[in-house]
Amino acid sequence: MKTIISLFLALLLTTVSALAQDMAYLTRDSIQISSEYWGETRVDLALPEAFYTTGEENSIPCVIVLDQQHKYTYQHHLLTFDLMMINAQMPQSLIVGVPFDYQIRNQRTASRLADGDSITGAEGTRRFIEDELIPTLKKDYKIIERVIIVGHSRTGWLVNYLLISNPDQYAMGLAASGFFEPGFEPADIRSLVKDWIVKEDSPAWYFTNGISREESSYKGAYDQLEDSLRAMAQPGSIYWRHKEFDYNGHMGNFMMSLAWAFSDYYGSYAKILDDWLYDKQDKVASADASAELIRDFQKLSDEKGMLIKPDIIHLWSIGSYYFYNDGQDGWLEIMLLAHRLYPNDHNFAYELSLTYHLMEDSEKRELWREKALAILAASSHISEPEKADYKTAILEIGR
Repeated sequence: MKTIISLFLALLLTTVSALAQDMAYLTRDSIQISSEYWGETRVDLALPEAFYTTGEENSIPCVIVLDQQHKYTYQHHLLTFDLMMINAQMPQSLIVGVPFDYQIRNQRTASRLADGDSITGAEGTRRFIEDELIPTLKKDYKIIERVIIVGHSRTGWLVNYLLISNPDQYAMGLAASGFFEPGFEPADIRSLVKDWIVKEDSPAWYFTNGISREESSYKGAYDQLEDSLRAMAQPGSIYWRHKEFDYNGHMGNFMMSLAWAFSDYYGSYAKILDDWLYDKQDKVASADASAELIRDFQKLSDEKGMLIKPDIIHLWSIGSYYFYNDGQDGWLEIMLLAHRLYPNDHNFAYELSLTYHLMEDSEKRELWREKALAILAASSHISEPEKADYKTAILEIGR
């Protein structure tokens, strides 16, 4: 098994490095959208490893980040998401960065009509996101139906506007240091979100502020919002969280809010691995482990109203336990599940070939060796020199 572990980790870490440049799971890209509302617009993408390896369409969670304040803050946000993914705090997700620099942010978040315009800037942005950007991402990047959207300051107000205007489009929203505009003010909230009470899948609503003097206006707006939500007839039917950070200034609040909001929203995701490592592994027989793990994630998917699958860290950690404590059969079942979930990942086919070799089943060893080689050859995201190294490792099994 030590051979399996060392080779698996070597291949995994090399693959991650090749894919992600300066991140563990995410690799940067961009798309150009010819928008009726924004004109020619370039949008940043950070693609998770699962984008390349999953076999399912519409299976990747998506987080849209409104507010690329500048390249340093956005890079920090990407690293936050990347670290949370690789540490099983949130599922692998497509991160989408929508530009809102200082030259255009006021225009694109405006709640009042500008001269000559038929719709407000905020409404134009909503239509760009919901009618142009999200359909493109669904068609070309395998994202699930409902997205997560986050923003700060003026785009924090925009997140509030989007959640209220079309709650069916969003699974969760984070409005850091946001505010409200006429027609969408805290006093109006009870009437604006009254339908959320009877919906089974209303979006989770997170709003945050600091308590520094710089943040005083945002704190005032969100205190009023919290009061309005608490005063609703059935406040428990809407999932919302208001967080105040003692020392956050305005610019820092976005940075501090992301990890908090996503840790809370995906708390039940993180809990799955913790439950397995410290409880379930001793109680669930190896023959039942795959089915039990799938049940856990189906329950989570139902809870969140989105498809969420076990990640490589779940599969690797749980499978390794069963190998050490119950022999190769438990490990084998988890690796077969891993291949079903990520059929375009040559690493799992490699592991299966190696496992069957250790089990002295030469027929299945060769079957999975050929599958690993075929998957590797079709992997367009892996460079030719790296493919050569992986191919050598695959061909050496049993030689």
